[in-house]
Amino acid sequence: MELTSLISQPEKMNKETLYDLRGLLALYPYYQTARLLLLQNLYVLHDSSFDEELRRAAIYVTDRKVIFRMIRSEERRVG
Repeated sequence: MELTSLISQPEKMNKETLYDLRGLLALYPYYQTARLLLLQNLYVLHDSSFDEELRRAAIYVTDRKVIFRMIRSEERRVG
């Protein structure tokens, strides 16, 4: 898994990338980019743990506006 490809092509996110991102965050819990990508991956997959992870991300990510903009852009892309 290459993070830059997930950033530029979020449509490539799947259950495998979700597993990889969870593993990466287990090693590096303060890695904001990986945490945001995990959140985006959960959103794309309509995973039931999205809300829980959103609350966790709000603690770890220094600028919550980034989370808001990411989710809004995904809503426009999906909807």
